[in-house]
Amino acid sequence: MSQAPTLHPDELRASLSGQMPALDGLRGLAIALVMAHNLALDGGAPSALSKVVAMLAAAGWVGVTLFFVLSGFLITGILLDTKGEPHYFRAFYMRRVLRIFPLYYIVLALVLGLGPLLPSAPAVLRADAAHQAWYWLYLSNWSEVFGVQLGVFGHFWSLAVEEQFYLLWPLLVYLTSSRGLARASVGVVITACLLRVALIVGHAPADWNYHLTPCRFDALALGALLAIGARNPGVAFTLWQRLRPWLWTSAILTGVVFLAARGFARRDPLVQSAGYFASAAFFTLLLYKSITDGLTGGSRWQRFLCSRPLRVLGRYSYGLYVFHVPLNSLSLALVPFPTGEDVAAPRFLALMLVHVLVIAALTFGVAFVFYQLVEKRFLALKRHFEARA
Repeated sequence: MSQAPTLHPDELRASLSGQMPALDGLRGLAIALVMAHNLALDGGAPSALSKVVAMLAAAGWVGVTLFFVLSGFLITGILLDTKGEPHYFRAFYMRRVLRIFPLYYIVLALVLGLGPLLPSAPAVLRADAAHQAWYWLYLSNWSEVFGVQLGVFGHFWSLAVEEQFYLLWPLLVYLTSSRGLARASVGVVITACLLRVALIVGHAPADWNYHLTPCRFDALALGALLAIGARNPGVAFTLWQRLRPWLWTSAILTGVVFLAARGFARRDPLVQSAGYFASAAFFTLLLYKSITDGLTGGSRWQRFLCSRPLRVLGRYSYGLYVFHVPLNSLSLALVPFPTGEDVAAPRFLALMLVHVLVIAALTFGVAFVFYQLVEKRFLALKRHFEARA
């Protein structure tokens, strides 16, 4: 058996705090999966190729799971590293506010505030105006429990899940030891898995398992467990070797679910009961592999993550996530897409590819502009809110 690598503590600390190019690459991979999932369209004459494309696009939702794992890992790490400092809570919440709120609330104000006032605005951009309180309060992932169906900003459910995580987790980290936090994280993982099964058995709407916070906290908790383990003396330098076999196990389990369910559709009961956890575990272990590969000489996987396209996507991933669905909805409202079965499969797939590339390019342009004009300026203010005195 190969020996565990010797990692310099400063290098490890930088990686655990998110200061690694590979982590931008993982964000880029996550947003690419999510955009492929949300921008792909159904329609056209059925064919073997169109079924494969639809199946792969339907599995792109796992990019959100990867985002959750990354958030659980990085946020828990930040909290552990600043625990006991005099400005622990203020620093954490202000830095999160500066990162998340400006772009989010500016977009809501522009679309939900000014949009309905424009007589020529497409109806799809005005549909959410009557239910906008769910967005302003970061509760959009709970709206369907109360019979409210959201529209063009429905994808904000995942941002709501993360904000609810940010609200609860800092206090738990503050009040518990690392061992207690690890036990709590394991409890969260088990609870989420059991709750999903209970909702399936109880014939609850399938989207509840996908959107509700308690059902998705296992991915965040798995990322938290990795952050805890990697910071414990004597564990960080050998953890990768012990987890390596489980990386393949989780990958195989994910593949088995994919084949058994004939895809990885997010509403499939088998995917919800086994695939959600398997994919979250796989991404957790893949995250740690990405860190250790970067600190021990690199690998093909590391070079892939550090490629410029993925890193650029990762840098602007937040803006890409915010804008891609509204821009797609606006595009389809202005230029209807041919979706009837009389459209030949090759022509439909070609048109869809052009549509996806155009919307992706437009989204990147908008995200880039907003990053330079809005996000970048607020991010610069984070230096005023350090945990340490």
